[in-house]
Amino acid sequence: MKKFECDDCNANCKVTVKHGECPPCFCIYDVSGAGWHEVKEENTQQFGNSEQLPDWVKVGEWVYCPTTRNYGEVVDQQGNTVLLRPFGSDDDEVFSKDINIILERGKPARKRPFNVYEMKAMVGKVLSGDKFDYCALITYTEAEMIETQHYTYTSDELINGYTIDGKPCYKLEHLNEKGEWVE
Repeated sequence: MKKFECDDCNANCKVTVKHGECPPCFCIYDVSGAGWHEVKEENTQQFGNSEQLPDWVKVGEWVYCPTTRNYGEVVDQQGNTVLLRPFGSDDDEVFSKDINIILERGKPARKRPFNVYEMKAMVGKVLSGDKFDYCALITYTEAEMIETQHYTYTSDELINGYTIDGKPCYKLEHLNEKGEWVE
């Protein structure tokens, strides 16, 4: 794995990519572009007392950046940085953010199961997932459930480990200034 740091953004962005691959064209806080330079060393000491972090900055939780309208999943904490995987990226694309920038700019985010209307739009699409090694055609929906030839799934079951036509089976939403969950 190679680590790169963004030259063009004041948020001190870092990204980790596989050897032989290039860093992305953008950073999570600047969608207009990014210039990267390789970073040879990084402090991997754990971030102080995890009790001082809010609950929404934990591994597996989601963060929203209002300036770029991007979501990122917290995948690790190292030193004074939080490692984020941008929504829709592969498992090897990870950005590093200073914890203070996350706390200053970021908003808590979460996965939301599909609602009734979103589930109805799934008929005729292909369901696949980590839980089985085949694909299934969605043949029927009712309320917040979909049905394939052999199984029925609720929208809550689909959140983890399933995709429909290659896309995650959930929506991301974040807390706005009024404390409401919005997309």
